[in-house]
Amino acid sequence: MRNRPTTVSVRSNRSGATTVELALVLPVLFLVIFASFEFSRLNMLKHLADAAAYEGAREGIIIGANTSDVEGRANAILAAGYVVGATITTTPSTITETTTIVQVDVSIPVANNFWVMPAYASGTIAGSCRLKTEREGN
Repeated sequence: MRNRPTTVSVRSNRSGATTVELALVLPVLFLVIFASFEFSRLNMLKHLADAAAYEGAREGIIIGANTSDVEGRANAILAAGYVVGATITTTPSTITETTTIVQVDVSIPVANNFWVMPAYASGTIAGSCRLKTEREGN
């Protein structure tokens, strides 16, 4: 009979290969996983900015609304997504009975709102909505 290598000797020749392969693949795998978290958060922030601007504008077009109502509604949407440091701008700055169009702009700083790697993020995400008011004679 032939002498065949035993399983033990084959395994002993490859004992370090698995460790080296793991050391090479694991950082790349973690990079892909964490990048997917961050891009998901970035997409979520964009949708939150748009939703907050829309809901704020909807609040501003009703009769008797004022800018504090608009900002309160937009901030409620942003708070649900754990957004910090957002800027909400309402145009016109004072809503009156003669106001025909309300525009709400929401700006979210990216650096303060990333979960995994906030030190590497910069810029802002913006959302905007412009709606016609419900006042008579428009």
